[in-house]
Amino acid sequence: MLHRGHNLMVEYGLAKTDVGVRFSLAAPLKTAMVRHGSPQDEPGEKQLVLSPPKYRLACPPKLQRRREQYFNFGGRKFFNPLNHMNPTWKNLAPDLIRQRLIVEGTTEKIVEPEQIKLYLRELAKITDMEVLSEPEAHSAHNMGYGGWIHWKSSGAAFYSYPTNPPLFTVDCYTCKPFSAEGAAEFTRKYFNAIALVWKEVKV
Repeated sequence: MLHRGHNLMVEYGLAKTDVGVRFSLAAPLKTAMVRHGSPQDEPGEKQLVLSPPKYRLACPPKLQRRREQYFNFGGRKFFNPLNHMNPTWKNLAPDLIRQRLIVEGTTEKIVEPEQIKLYLRELAKITDMEVLSEPEAHSAHNMGYGGWIHWKSSGAAFYSYPTNPPLFTVDCYTCKPFSAEGAAEFTRKYFNAIALVWKEVKV
């Protein structure tokens, strides 16, 4: 039976090398010892800090491919944190430019459909996008309003919410580069926003 402070040794055999991983069960689980070579190679140990669920263990690609969700130790099943090391996202079209900007802000009054359409038209000019169809905006009843504009290089969506103070969100996604900071600053001034934040989502 395992007690707090005991060490587990989990070994994964690879084609050319062995990787030993030792987990300290001292509560809460925060550290792990990763070492390359045989389990006896003490000088090769490296201590890393785990911040569940975003583990930061250095994990060789071969080990990632061979990971299992659970491992057995002394007849008991334990969760394997290395299962989280496999990335869930990768760029499937690296040759295609994709830029995404999210802008959120608050205003004195909720942004209504006519304002949304005018804003999206002006946003196309600021970002130098070719408009394929005129912007549309509709009511979502008690949830606020939403609008969309179709550009040759993707488009932009706008949402406004009856919060206190009213919130709006702009989701601008294109396959043509533009100034994210310029678009955000334009949005701030256009709505005379009380507060405004923005970020780019990297592909």
